[in-house]
Amino acid sequence: MEMEKEKNNTHLKQFEKGKRVLTKGLDGDKDAVKIACEIFSELRKTEPDNALIEAYYGTVLALLGRDAVQPLEKADKAQEGLNSLNRAVSLDSNHKEIRLLRANVCLRLPESFFYCSQTAIEDFSFLLDRYKEDSSYLTDEQFRKIIEDLSVAYRNAGKLKEANEVLQQLPQLNRKLINVSEKDIEILLDQLVPLHKDALDGNKKAVQDMHQLLEQVRSDYPSHPITDAYYGITRLLMARDTTSLLNKLRWSKAGLKLLDGAVSAAPQDGRIRLLRGRTAYRLPKKHFNLAETIIEDYTFLIDRGMLGEGHLETENYLQLIYELGEVYCRIGRNQDALMCWKILQYKTKDPDFLYLLKLKLKSLEGKPAVKHIPNSESLKSILIRRAVRAVGSELQSLAKQQKKKK
Repeated sequence: MEMEKEKNNTHLKQFEKGKRVLTKGLDGDKDAVKIACEIFSELRKTEPDNALIEAYYGTVLALLGRDAVQPLEKADKAQEGLNSLNRAVSLDSNHKEIRLLRANVCLRLPESFFYCSQTAIEDFSFLLDRYKEDSSYLTDEQFRKIIEDLSVAYRNAGKLKEANEVLQQLPQLNRKLINVSEKDIEILLDQLVPLHKDALDGNKKAVQDMHQLLEQVRSDYPSHPITDAYYGITRLLMARDTTSLLNKLRWSKAGLKLLDGAVSAAPQDGRIRLLRGRTAYRLPKKHFNLAETIIEDYTFLIDRGMLGEGHLETENYLQLIYELGEVYCRIGRNQDALMCWKILQYKTKDPDFLYLLKLKLKSLEGKPAVKHIPNSESLKSILIRRAVRAVGSELQSLAKQQKKKK
């Protein structure tokens, strides 16, 4: 009896260790993924019908696929991971953690190759249905995250109407959030604003300091829109500073998702609109098609300024109008760009700025009010194109090998 108890304690310690190591793997640590795989492989041999171990084993396999170099190995490992996760759900379909693990893996796999967005939708919906029956089933932070991820899953599956509808539940959550005093927020912003400025200027240490500060703040005040917005910006700045193309894509996507979630949770907060709009404007135009996001946020801020409800300084207000004109011009909405720059002629007396506006207006002379401009290729499309090319090369290589054997 004592030996059995000791054996169970050992297994539990290994399981908890595997989960801790896996957390590092989720953040991009490839060595941690390999260690986690060894741990869960051994646990799986001991308890082959343990649904939770099977689910974690499947998650690790999917991460091995993420980190694999060869495209075919990526696909094989990812499929193995899916098979294990599906088996785990069949062993215990009511387990919250298992459903969440499978949903998150399915959400991140390319829909064009694995067609598993519908599975993610089913798992997230399962969790939300249980939450409706028992409000203690999920924390507010878990609920918010699941709503946002479910919206992404619907979008990946091409169900845009459902993706937008599910986000309508977020304002309801926002009313339930812990009340953080304005004093707490001001103290936080006093620390964040200078760090944010230094980080934008290229200071990598400032990015890390922002990240550490926000990790703690989000732990103390989960699901607060302003902290989520700044946290999203740190992810984008980390993407800027990394040399890994895959990390650039992953962290950029996570950052933009957090900013979108913050705006959805607090659509009337001008600070959050300014953070998202300015961040979107700074991102490389050839990699990110965010013109509509910039237009939405800048228009919101400019309209509030015109009504006397905004808190922007005159210089920043004029800069938004100018940059809005730039965005309109970029997407071929020449008449709208013209209107922005003409408005500025009556709002400034700066001779250099007036001269610049004169050049901008002259550049639009004779151009149509609206001109169709094809969308530039996004970072995601570049990666997909490269992956498809790599898979094609790999298949050609295998075909040649098979031909030689014959």
